[in-house]
Amino acid sequence: MHMIDPSGAQPADPPPRTGRAGAADWALTLPTGIACVCAALMMVTTFLDVLLRYFVGRPIGGAFEITELSMGLLVFFALPSVMMRRENIAVTLLVDRLTPRTRAVLAALGDLICALVLLFVAWRMGLHGARLLRFNEVTMELAVPKGAIAQTMAVMLVVAALSACLAAWREWPRPVATPGQG
Repeated sequence: MHMIDPSGAQPADPPPRTGRAGAADWALTLPTGIACVCAALMMVTTFLDVLLRYFVGRPIGGAFEITELSMGLLVFFALPSVMMRRENIAVTLLVDRLTPRTRAVLAALGDLICALVLLFVAWRMGLHGARLLRFNEVTMELAVPKGAIAQTMAVMLVVAALSACLAAWREWPRPVATPGQG
């Protein structure tokens, strides 16, 4: 997340991420790629559905469900990357007046609170998905198991919570070495 300095000074580039943090960034390329596939599927389905409806008079069967499921999965597969990169919305009215160290602590604590909320929602979503699976609930046109979709979303919420924890760890201020310490 980049903050704008009211004095007009340009922020320094963040240090490059290496080691475990870099590996975590790399690991999130799969869920992000799946989110991109969901977005592309929605676009292609909508385009072809409109085209076929207009020229042939026959829409794609289940196009609404494809779009609906793709949108839901897109959000949940993109969430871990959003949390890791701290690209969520942040209101910084008062934060800009704090010291950089205090801002970092507050950002890390915010990430941890987000992680707790995500874990709570994942738990509830997992319970709901289990209930849907138990009753063999499926979508109306394509017969996609609703419980499997809910369980997938719950797993992605857990991954997003882990991403938020890692973002908090990255943001937490490190002790500053004072001169004379070796």
